[in-house]
Amino acid sequence: MENKIIIILLITLNLILIRHINFFSNLYNIFDIPNKRKKHNKPVALLGGPILFLFINCILLNLMINSNQFFKYFLITKLETVFLLSSCSLIFFIGYFDDKKGLSANFKLATITITILLFLFVDKNSNINFLNFDFTNYIIHLGSFSIAFTLICFLLFMNAFNMFDGIDLQASLYSIWILIILYFKSDYSIFILLFLIQVIFISYLNFEKKIFLGDGGSLLLSFLLSVIIVKFYNSQYYTFKADEIFLIMMLPGIDLLRLAIYRIVKKRHPFAADNEHLHHYLINKYGFFKTTMIIQSLLTIPLIFYYIGGYILISIFSLLFIYLVLIINFKYEKK
Repeated sequence: MENKIIIILLITLNLILIRHINFFSNLYNIFDIPNKRKKHNKPVALLGGPILFLFINCILLNLMINSNQFFKYFLITKLETVFLLSSCSLIFFIGYFDDKKGLSANFKLATITITILLFLFVDKNSNINFLNFDFTNYIIHLGSFSIAFTLICFLLFMNAFNMFDGIDLQASLYSIWILIILYFKSDYSIFILLFLIQVIFISYLNFEKKIFLGDGGSLLLSFLLSVIIVKFYNSQYYTFKADEIFLIMMLPGIDLLRLAIYRIVKKRHPFAADNEHLHHYLINKYGFFKTTMIIQSLLTIPLIFYYIGGYILISIFSLLFIYLVLIINFKYEKK
């Protein structure tokens, strides 16, 4: 199927979805119910997960059948694509049952870990084998630690992304920025473009308070973003550095690290839910619009500064400094 036809079909299906969103929400019948910790005041359908799940399966199956370039540029075979689809399915259904029934944090972590490990054993090109930095020519080869290191990176990013999905638009806009970077680094890959279009439609529905990503959506989205970024990093066709990826993922990551340490000190599970995230502090003081602007500025301005000037370490330390100033200021105000 030609790329233009796929794009038109994808947009048409999303317009139908928007038109009949209430019907699909009731059909799926999994809602996020308001409570003391959540800001919305009515049940919202957790429909982002199944929308992404259907999109990923349809697009990847189409590319498997019709595009040999997909296998070349994404360093993946047809068999490995089948395993990728299987892993996406398992990740989604773990999130689905967490949204529907509520799974323990330990069980969810264990099942996701096993799923990622199986995928990494099958798809060797999704493993991080070396660390190549922008500020030095020295390359660190990971050798036998490659799978373990990659697993930790996947788990950290997926948990950080899941926690980052705390207010409307935050995770979806973050995903859009990542996909825009990937799109321009991939010489305008059709898969990345279709992925970007889908996330934009999900962002619109989230902005209208019609759907949330839910755990099914956030886990699936963060897993697939992790796979694509690692494949781009390993591919000879794209230019990606380890510290550049660190900068892209830094804000959710340092928020996760701070809260994990804080919760362990308080003798709580490191991935337990609470209202101590940076976006919670910001929204309580500034409201939704200003919070969104501040968070997106923290995500994008250091990256823009790096891409224009090439000063990766200055960008990283500037973001870290601003984050710490904000957190210390909010902690001081609470006292």
